[in-house]
Amino acid sequence: MHTGLDENSVVLDCGLGDNADFSSAIIARFGSQCYGVDPTRKHQQSLASIACRHGSHLKHVPVALAAATEWMTFYEPLDQISGSLFREHVNANNAVSYQVPSSSFEDLLGKLGLAQVDLLKLDIEGAEYEVLTSIGDKTLAGIQQIVVEFHHYCVPRFPASQTRNTIARLKWLGFQPYSVDGINYLFFR
Repeated sequence: MHTGLDENSVVLDCGLGDNADFSSAIIARFGSQCYGVDPTRKHQQSLASIACRHGSHLKHVPVALAAATEWMTFYEPLDQISGSLFREHVNANNAVSYQVPSSSFEDLLGKLGLAQVDLLKLDIEGAEYEVLTSIGDKTLAGIQQIVVEFHHYCVPRFPASQTRNTIARLKWLGFQPYSVDGINYLFFR
């Protein structure tokens, strides 16, 4: 399978968890430039260490990707890895909350000085719906691959129909969807 990724590719990895394993695998396999976007306080030290190990190939950006650039409340679970911008996320049942800077996709590209993104990964615990809705058709059409974990199963305000609508839009923009579980998707051209 031809991925289209190489050492000149730009990858925006949103939602790193505590190990940035997606970015680490992309760097090891393709040597691509990765930008890891994750605001979770309890992961900052680990992510800084991982970014240091990868040198110039991984830059950690401690913001939340969202529909708008502003300060937002983030819910960091005490007993789970992934936090969310949504209080009703199942992981927020036992969580601390604090304010984090958020950035829209276009504002983040401007802040990072990126003209394009070859691969966009979204594992952002429900924010993927508003983020993908907020990105214009022309900008989305310029991305070659998108990897998304949809969270309709753990954020009640986003029903499965929202996932289907998002998939339909991406197909309309020329992406081919692939999923084995109806939650994790690869969209490619």
